[in-house]
Amino acid sequence: MAARTVQINSFCGGSSKLVDSEFLGLEESVNMYPETVQSTDSYTTKLLKSVEGFDRTKGYYEEGSWIVGVLNVNTNPFNNASIKEALLIVSQDMLTPINHNVSVFSPLTGEVLPVGTMAVTDAEHRVRMLELSNGIVIILVGSVLFACDPSTQSLSALSNITKPDAFDHAGKILPTQMAQLNFRVVMNDKDSDYIYWSELNRPSGASDVHAFEQSLTQYAYTKTDGTVVTFADNVFYAPAYGTYDPDTLTTQTTYTSSLNSMKMDFKSDNVIALRATDSSLFVFGSNSLQVLRWQNSTTAPFAIVAKTSDSGLDFGDAAAVIGQECYYVGKGPGRQLGVWCAGEGGAIRKVSTRAIDQRLASYAKISDVRTFAYSYKGHTFFIASIFGDYADDESHEETIAYDLSEDVWSDRESYDQEGNAHAWSAYDSVPVEGIPFFAVSTKGNFRYVAKFSPDSFTDLYMEDWRFPTNSYFIKKTRTTGIKYDGVNDIIVTALELVMNNGSAKVAADDSPAKNPKVMLQVSADGGRTWSNELWAYAGQVGQYSWRTRWNNLGRGARFAFRVRMSDPCNFEIATAYISYIPCGNRV
Repeated sequence: MAARTVQINSFCGGSSKLVDSEFLGLEESVNMYPETVQSTDSYTTKLLKSVEGFDRTKGYYEEGSWIVGVLNVNTNPFNNASIKEALLIVSQDMLTPINHNVSVFSPLTGEVLPVGTMAVTDAEHRVRMLELSNGIVIILVGSVLFACDPSTQSLSALSNITKPDAFDHAGKILPTQMAQLNFRVVMNDKDSDYIYWSELNRPSGASDVHAFEQSLTQYAYTKTDGTVVTFADNVFYAPAYGTYDPDTLTTQTTYTSSLNSMKMDFKSDNVIALRATDSSLFVFGSNSLQVLRWQNSTTAPFAIVAKTSDSGLDFGDAAAVIGQECYYVGKGPGRQLGVWCAGEGGAIRKVSTRAIDQRLASYAKISDVRTFAYSYKGHTFFIASIFGDYADDESHEETIAYDLSEDVWSDRESYDQEGNAHAWSAYDSVPVEGIPFFAVSTKGNFRYVAKFSPDSFTDLYMEDWRFPTNSYFIKKTRTTGIKYDGVNDIIVTALELVMNNGSAKVAADDSPAKNPKVMLQVSADGGRTWSNELWAYAGQVGQYSWRTRWNNLGRGARFAFRVRMSDPCNFEIATAYISYIPCGNRV
């Protein structure tokens, strides 16, 4: 019988691996992602592309120090008129403005500020930073605010703010989260359901370190029960929304207080995370989500747009804003664990698939979730790294990536010297002049801020003087779904990949990329067992639409294929074909 040759239409897909299925749901794309292209007027197809590598030659690194905060500074950074934008990098022992738009990626001369007083001790979590419209940069380290004034190159600690007497709580505000809304600083208070916000562009640096404690004009309003509540108008505001009649507001005497607050009191849980768009604030509790909208009013700065008590977060880094929406890993409607998207109007939709939900549910304990987003070459990705323990107490970490442009999931992995998979080395990103820069961790003693490069194929996770260069080439892997013919066995006579690697730039003639190889593993039993690797030539520069073919791949009932490349070159799959002979009914 002649072999049948058919196109595997699902070969260039994302990750949909199911935890509870033995023979279905094997699909995985690791360090690869699909891209829809229009090949004719009426026909579209998908390419499977590899994730770009980091350009360490155009990066900034610190040996032995974690980079814990990255901010794009727009307002004439550090009085340098020749620079439109710069990166402001906070590490454990310094604050560094970086000019990226030069041939040598380096700190601006003489403008490195020591930050020993900032006491950056938690290397695992990012420091939060924001820039006000007057150019002042506010930095939150632990529970202490700092103000960096670029015009004077000064860095000053702001005294923790005393909580207002008008409310039934005392002591200092200890924020763990900070956001910016309409150039106001918004913060939470550790282990409470209060949020606080500042007046426009305040504080403004060293000269205003005590601005929170100045004498302010006090106002009063009458509640429906006849009691009178006071609040201050100058630096921080916040009447408890919905408990007052604006028509009863009257000017009162002056008293020394700096702050009022808004209590998110419809649900008795603590504020875990704050995220802001241009006009809205997302306030996450452990079991609640409220969306507030800035309404430019001195009497009621925020209006509550929506609130729900069946959504929430467990970790402060588990949410990221993309455009006017907030994506997060946590609980959604019905308190389902998954990946969700909350809009400014309060609507919540699920973006995770059944496969992603199963992977999250497979953790007996999730110890941390860290998220960020970036856009590059027409794609916008939401990145989530999950850390925790499985039911058997095995420690595990992984990174999942949701492509908003394609509505598809894929995986990102970094590898150690033994080949063990880890969460992706990138843990934060910030755009500078439209180009994403990434904070990158390494297993060695280096911490980078670097950008993607079409000429780079390195991960940087293994960056260390002890390891050779090829130890950190990106491993790109695609595992297909199942090819079967009902109850019949099939004999697979060939698998053929059509690749578009000819435009790739490769290294020197003696590099592994000169004659790159692609490896194939075959499973004839639905992914239960896999063959040894079968190596084949992948094509050189200039060899477009190169076809790589493997012959005589065996007999079985449920075939799956895994292809992998680790050479430092482009890896782009256009399509795949399988040739097979049906064997009739199994006996």
